[in-house]
Amino acid sequence: MPNRSAVCADCGAGVCPDHAHLVPHWLTRTAVINRTVVVEPPARTIRCGVCQVAHDAAGAGRAAAS
Repeated sequence: MPNRSAVCADCGAGVCPDHAHLVPHWLTRTAVINRTVVVEPPARTIRCGVCQVAHDAAGAGRAAAS
């Protein structure tokens, strides 16, 4: 059976597929005449549960501050 574990992008903790949070992350590239173009499909950022909660809380704090 293959090992299907992942590593959290923020803290480096090992995460099993049941507890991993996959978040789409769109990459961009510079095209002709300095245009920024979104690359499809989006990349995936993998986070553990603790880092995902902290990331969500930080986003909510930034939204409330503005």
